[in-house]
Amino acid sequence: PGADDALRINGIGQLVKDLGVEYVFPDRFNAAASTYTKIDLPRGIGNQSMRVIKAAVEADVRINLAVAKTHNVTKMTMCLKHMMGFLQQPGLLHSNLEQGIADLSTPSSMQAHLHILEAIRVRIPHGSFPTCAGPETDLTNPLVVSRRNKVIAGTDPVLVDSFGCVDLFDIQPQDLTHVLRAHE
Repeated sequence: PGADDALRINGIGQLVKDLGVEYVFPDRFNAAASTYTKIDLPRGIGNQSMRVIKAAVEADVRINLAVAKTHNVTKMTMCLKHMMGFLQQPGLLHSNLEQGIADLSTPSSMQAHLHILEAIRVRIPHGSFPTCAGPETDLTNPLVVSRRNKVIAGTDPVLVDSFGCVDLFDIQPQDLTHVLRAHE
């Protein structure tokens, strides 16, 4: 679902409202253009700029909280790929997705100060077409969702994702092109 539906279903949206926290959950298809701002990526290879959520750029501290899971295009989603959620039009990266993810991790006004990889339950590769979402749980289908009970945190998203590759998915970091390119 879209962000609004997901936040309603998981209860986080209501919790944020009840706590009186300042929040921005834009609908990227209907949000005003002023919701986003252009950032420069001077060390980007495929992208020298991107449009991102303005409130995130203006924040004093940015914490990237990603969920470890499989993905049908990049194989895995962890901290590096999760930063795409700040983009006004993440679909524009798909023509050169791995380099776009790596470019987004280069120094910029959008860079997160802390990266947290939540790996309590991890959607793991299974079958010929791994999916990034579904109704399965570690109880209903442990071949698809594995209970790992881990949280990995650090200031370097390449290091966090590299550790996640080895520890959570039993692959080498260089097997994920976007991790390799971000490292480079």
